Formats: sequence, structure tokens, C-alpha cells
Amino acid sequence: MFKKVLLHVSKSVSKKKEEIERKATQVIADVYRKHVFRRALAQRIRVRQSIVNYLYRFRTIMMFRKLYASYSIVLDIVDRAFAVA
Repeated sequence: MFKKVLLHVSKSVSKKKEEIERKATQVIADVYRKHVFRRALAQRIRVRQSIVNYLYRFRTIMMFRKLYASYSIVLDIVDRAFAVA
């Protein structure tokens, strides 16, 4: 894309204008590259954050599942102890 612009710039009339247009084109290209990089970086940060949130929720669910299993086992033990007594 930018090579086409540079070819178009090279057909300009004066050397000074050509140099100015080439620098302007380079600045536009740099700004565009930074924009693409920032957009990709933001997307990757969002994906990472969603994965981390998922893992936190998964860990919480597993913790509650473990607590419920322990609670039910303790209840069975206590019920059997009262039945024996």
C-alpha cells in the first residue's frame, strides 16, 4: 500500500516536494503501524484478562465443590455418631 504511495510521490515535479512528501508518507506509515500494534496489543490484553477471569471463576467453583464434599462427609459422620450413640 505504501509502496504505491511512494511511487506516486516519486512522480512529483520537484525534488524538494518529493522529499517532503516522502517524509510525510513515512510518518503516516509509522503512525499506522503503531495504531495496528496498539489495537493488536489491546486485543491480546482483553483475551488474557478473560482467561484469567475464567480461571478465577473455575478455581472458586472447585473450592466450593470441595467444601460441599467435605461438609457432606462431616454430616454423614456426625449422623452416624448420633445413630450409634
